[in-house]
Amino acid sequence: MPELIQQYASCYKKNGYVVLPSAVSNQKVSKIRSDITTLFCKQLAFLGIRPSSDASDRGLLENMCRLFDESLERYQCCLRQVNKLVSVYEALCSEQVLSFVRHLGFEVISFPTDAVFHCMANRLRIPNGYMRLAPHQDWPAMQSSLDAVIVWAPLMDVNTEAGFPLEMIPQSHLQGLLPGITHDHVYEVDPNYYDPEDFSPVYANRGDVIIFSAFCVHKTGDHTGDFLRLACSTRFENVTEKTNVIRGYPSIHRRVVDREIRTQGFPKKEDVAAVFEQKER
Repeated sequence: MPELIQQYASCYKKNGYVVLPSAVSNQKVSKIRSDITTLFCKQLAFLGIRPSSDASDRGLLENMCRLFDESLERYQCCLRQVNKLVSVYEALCSEQVLSFVRHLGFEVISFPTDAVFHCMANRLRIPNGYMRLAPHQDWPAMQSSLDAVIVWAPLMDVNTEAGFPLEMIPQSHLQGLLPGITHDHVYEVDPNYYDPEDFSPVYANRGDVIIFSAFCVHKTGDHTGDFLRLACSTRFENVTEKTNVIRGYPSIHRRVVDREIRTQGFPKKEDVAAVFEQKER
C-alpha cells in the first residue's frame, strides 16, 4: 500500500534504518536454509561423518559445528559458497525490497559488491577471525552513491538480545562519514564520535528485512549463550545519484582471478565425459 510504504520511508529517512516486515517469502528463506544444509551435509558425508537430519536451528548448528571441528578449511569454503547462492540473491532482491528501494529514489540500482553471509555462534568462532565487528559505517567499503543502502535479512527469528541482533544508533546517518580507522574488514568509527549508550537493538523475524543507510553507525549485539544466528545481506547503490555521476561511478572493488589449477591433474577427460553421461540418463 502506498501509504504504508511512505510510512516506512519516513521512518528510514528519520532514523537511518527501517524493518520491512515479511519482505521475503517463507519459501525463499526455506530455500536458502535448505541450500546451506546441503552444502554442509555434502562436506560431512565426504569426510565420512554422518550429518544430523534435524532441520531445526539446533540441527543446523550441530552440522556446522561438526564440520568446523573436523576441517576449518572446508567449513570456511562452505561459508564463502553461501555468498554466491542464487537463492540468496533471489531473496535479497524480492519485489518488496526493490519496490521500497525504488521508492527511496533509486533510479538505477546496482550491486557494488557480492552478497555477504553472516554466521554468528560462539561455538563457531574462527581463530583470529572478525566475528563481531566494532561499531562501524559501511560507506567506506562502497564509496559510491550517498544514498546507498544495506539490505540485511535474517534466516531465523532475531527478536531477543540473545539472538545477536543488529544494533544501530538512530539518526547517526545524518552525521555523514565520521572519523575512523580503516582495518582489513571494517571502517571502525572513532569512539569519541558516538556514545555506546545510544545503540538500540533492531529486532527482525525470519522473512523480515532491515534496510539501513551506509552511513548508519551499527554493530552486532554480543551474547554468551549457545545460539545460532544466520543472516545474509547485500548493498545497493543508486548509480545515477548526483555525486555518483560527478565522480564517474567510482568502484573500489577489483575482481582478481587466480587461474592456476588448484587440483593438479584434474579434470581428466573421463571426469568431464562422466558428467555429461550422467545427465543423459
